[in-house]
Amino acid sequence: MKLPNGYWTWAGMKSRCLNPKHKNYHQYGGAGITVCEKWMTWAGFLEDMGERPEGKTLDRIDGKLGYNKSNCRWATKKEQIDNRKPQKSREVLNEDHNIYHRTENCYVVSMSVKGRTKYCGSRPTLKEARVLRDRCYNEKEQARLNE
Repeated sequence: MKLPNGYWTWAGMKSRCLNPKHKNYHQYGGAGITVCEKWMTWAGFLEDMGERPEGKTLDRIDGKLGYNKSNCRWATKKEQIDNRKPQKSREVLNEDHNIYHRTENCYVVSMSVKGRTKYCGSRPTLKEARVLRDRCYNEKEQARLNE
């Protein structure tokens, strides 16, 4: 059975906000980002947002606020990037073409792949970010070998 477009987006949103074991919980639920009561069910989310349009992802208009109808939209990656506010305490470390952006509570890991920046994830410490970088690099190398 094929699930509707957006189902896994909805499930991921809930997991990030409600499951302390989720790898990014510290940036969502652990940072006070909530999910409105109506969106606790797939039917409630679907009623407000509809199915996910092709090429778009769920975006919070105000990143400090939670997930609800008035604060969310379907947006392209570019729209999401344009919606981000600059971090006040941001330190950029560039080690061997791997970039770590230090925000207030985590290191965001990205790397250059074929001239484009690939987002790998985020971790609360630089040590954990380097482990994530290694995993991303190994995946990148495996993909290159399979071309």
